[in-house]
Amino acid sequence: MEIYRNNSHLPFNNRKLLGRWSYYLIAVRSFIFQTILYLWVGIVLTLFFPMIFISRKFLWKIFRFLTKNAVFLMKYILKIKLKFENFEIFNQVRDTVGPFIIACKHQSGVETVVFSLFFKNFNILAKEEMKKVPLIGSYMKHLGFIFIDRKSGRKAVETLLEKGEESMREGRSLLIFPEGSRATFGTRGKYHAGVALLYEKLKVPIIPVALNAGAIWQKKSIVKFPGIITIRVLPPIFPGLRAKEALQKIEDDIEQACEELGS
Repeated sequence: MEIYRNNSHLPFNNRKLLGRWSYYLIAVRSFIFQTILYLWVGIVLTLFFPMIFISRKFLWKIFRFLTKNAVFLMKYILKIKLKFENFEIFNQVRDTVGPFIIACKHQSGVETVVFSLFFKNFNILAKEEMKKVPLIGSYMKHLGFIFIDRKSGRKAVETLLEKGEESMREGRSLLIFPEGSRATFGTRGKYHAGVALLYEKLKVPIIPVALNAGAIWQKKSIVKFPGIITIRVLPPIFPGLRAKEALQKIEDDIEQACEELGS
């Protein structure tokens, strides 16, 4: 794992910089946010559970509805706003080329759901363990998520290639987090080759996405700091590169943009 050269962008972890009472207030707001959100999500998913066997289209409406609810609570309880940059690129590529791969930096839970605000139907690559989460795992399965066992090595890549090709045939774009799991803000994890192999095989564009969510929505912390999360869509990488070249360009483009976004 590599730390950015300009470490002035690293999030502050010293509570004294905020002041004791300011930090406690933020912690209380974070607790209230998570309590309300989890209870509300549980109620909605339980209420509409029978629909998972009937209509995938309706399940996506539920997904978007809950995402909008989460964004609302973030804004008014956590004082976190979302800023979207260059999202028109998605429509431009979809209208001219067709479905594509989104290769997104992974720092928080925000980017796992926020794309549902812009797409009516797409696939998301998720770790196998998510299938075991009560309610949520069942919804993810029936929404068409692609589950990957990261410990299975070559088999995981084969599954990605098979399911990714199926997704493109259905006209559904695919969201992938190339690092596999969340990276601490200010660091870069290992970029895995699966996304580039899929790009090379299917000859579809990859659209990299950078963000700074980890600065205020820190990994393994229930405390969410107020601020602005910027999610920046970068220029597409069109077919024509070898897998190794594509993977390097994905990493370089994302990490450079993440450094620019800072905290």
